[in-house]
Amino acid sequence: SSYPFAIMWGPGCIGRTQPFCASLYGVEISQFVFYLQAFPCDSVTVKLQVYIVTVLDTVHSSTLISGFYHLWITCRANTSPACSYHHETITHYIKYCITFMVQVFYAQRVWISKFMVPTPLFFHSLLLRLFNCVCRELVHYSEYQLTVLFSTKYTPMSSIASAVCDAIITLSVMYYLRPRSIRRQNLVKRLLVVFVEMGMFTFINALSMVVLYYIQIPMLGQFLTVAPGVILSKTYVNSMLAVLNARKPIRDEERNALSRSIELPTIVTLR
Repeated sequence: SSYPFAIMWGPGCIGRTQPFCASLYGVEISQFVFYLQAFPCDSVTVKLQVYIVTVLDTVHSSTLISGFYHLWITCRANTSPACSYHHETITHYIKYCITFMVQVFYAQRVWISKFMVPTPLFFHSLLLRLFNCVCRELVHYSEYQLTVLFSTKYTPMSSIASAVCDAIITLSVMYYLRPRSIRRQNLVKRLLVVFVEMGMFTFINALSMVVLYYIQIPMLGQFLTVAPGVILSKTYVNSMLAVLNARKPIRDEERNALSRSIELPTIVTLR
């Protein structure tokens, strides 16, 4: 076809991410309610982390809806970058905060399990991501252009740093939490499957921002990275809640197996 990829698939791809983003937020709220009911005895630190990321993502969803309404309805005939400047900036900051907090939460879980973890590489990746965020915002304020939030040289660097963090955490958990005994093999394996699936989910989403950045065409597809960018925070929050909630069926199954193993036969059952 003679039409560029950005013109053919860009607007539709960005538009279809909005209902998907709303669906992910609904799943997130359901997981949050389930967590509160299933794990009332979790530590205060874990509960506080869950509360903070959920509240931040709620604010992120609200600012995202407000920003799109402002861009598509209020500023429909106005293409000035200043028209949606504040909405996009707040949403961008919150997305980085959520990503950072969830990755620190995962790193803390691995650190508690084993002390011999490649933490220097992990924290270097986090610092690189924070540095990219600061540089991008400095360019944003200096050039006062909305496109620099999604289409600068720092976009792929930040996404690659996020993907590296996800890969390090997932591989560390797979190595250090691998089952050591036959009795616990199935239970630990089920938990590892959930953890790896969630890690791959966030990893692929981060890499998709890199791919879309390099295939976009200047002045035609500068906003292609918006598609995975708007759901990035929700993938991380859902990943965190899914891993926490996966403990309940595994814990219940282990308790049932333990109760059956210590059950004593009664006189009626003796032969």
